[in-house]
Amino acid sequence: MRIEDVHQYYSGSHILRGVNLQAKAGEMTVVLGRNGVGKTTLLKTADATRTLFIDLEAGDLAVLDWPGDSVRPRTWQECRDLACYIGGPMYEMSKDVLVQGLDITDLLAVNTSIAQSKSEARRMLKEGSISINKEKVIEGHTLYASHLINNRYLLVQKGKKNYFIVRVID
Repeated sequence: MRIEDVHQYYSGSHILRGVNLQAKAGEMTVVLGRNGVGKTTLLKTADATRTLFIDLEAGDLAVLDWPGDSVRPRTWQECRDLACYIGGPMYEMSKDVLVQGLDITDLLAVNTSIAQSKSEARRMLKEGSISINKEKVIEGHTLYASHLINNRYLLVQKGKKNYFIVRVID
């Protein structure tokens, strides 16, 4: 996608002034800004057949006449799934390891580098600072394929602000 030198006027106001935007195939672009700066106007210049509009507006739909595809997450699960899609995986592991079950310390220290060692993983678990898919886990917790989001992801939270997405591949 390429947008070059876009100018847009609305009710006599120069909303967009020489906007340039370029995104390669498969690349995701986010447009953020305060009210009235031209986000919707910029969206309407994009190719609707190749653009996914993610509507995070709290009230009514933000763009009523958008002709392309849109997603409007409203629940924690929908937002979590969207985060997995947008953020992409930070770690990958084989689905085979979940067949017999995977000890949580192995996930943290062996299959990913969220913890530097198994002893650090055990310490984090004792502190209660690890969650899997928003549920607190403790030492001895075993992960199975049934824990996967959309049969493909694990969302690991360390503390209050650190999230890690683990993609499980066949």
